[in-house]
Amino acid sequence: MTPAFRSFFCWVILLLTGSNLIIAQSSSGRPLSKAIWITDKVISELPDTLTILQPLYDNQYQTRRVLPIRYLVKSVGKRAWLKNWSKGTFLCSWQSIKEDTLSSVNILDRPGVFQLIKRDSDDYVGYLEELLTVPFVMPPRLLYSGHQTDLRLGVDCAELAIYGKRRQGYDIPYCGPQKIVNYLKETDSIRRGTVVSFGFQISVVYEDRGLSGQLDDADLLIHAYKDKAEIISFGESGLNRYPYKLYEWKE
Repeated sequence: MTPAFRSFFCWVILLLTGSNLIIAQSSSGRPLSKAIWITDKVISELPDTLTILQPLYDNQYQTRRVLPIRYLVKSVGKRAWLKNWSKGTFLCSWQSIKEDTLSSVNILDRPGVFQLIKRDSDDYVGYLEELLTVPFVMPPRLLYSGHQTDLRLGVDCAELAIYGKRRQGYDIPYCGPQKIVNYLKETDSIRRGTVVSFGFQISVVYEDRGLSGQLDDADLLIHAYKDKAEIISFGESGLNRYPYKLYEWKE
């Protein structure tokens, strides 16, 4: 690299960095990122009124092509929203949106829209909690800006299980419920994080609530099934009538 080019390169970096700082400081403390992980400090800085974009959960038949996801747009007070708020990813905007509904393959492309994300722990299952409320899409696709599941915009059963490992830094590609077993090994253990394969569906044990070490109706699963990623008891899931195999992740 010649001295002249090195000087030019450094000026470009400085300009870009300066530009980012201007953007970061220009919104009077407004979101600096499309994804914000919730802390007490973030909660204290939320405005009194939020615009929430709620997925309508009618996208489970996207089997041949990428289809837009529909969102209901509503304005809610901060206190009311926090009262009913739980774990997962929530799409918000500081700005008022005139439309009652929006449709988009990647709603994060819309200016002013960002994600508020909450999880309760930093383990594998904790990372899965980030996908709660995300719409079921079969299968999620690779968009120009990233995979729908990495972006927390759409997820299916196997992709949810894989997302947690990717968030832990493992290089596991997104794949379906048949191929995911290549990265798993069979186990007879039921505990938090055990992967349950029904052949057509992948779920993960969220909590062993029933008889210890046995998968029974009282146990909680976290999975993407039917319309969204959720935590549900094995008995209520409807999956308890199917045979299954138990797995854990290979090291």
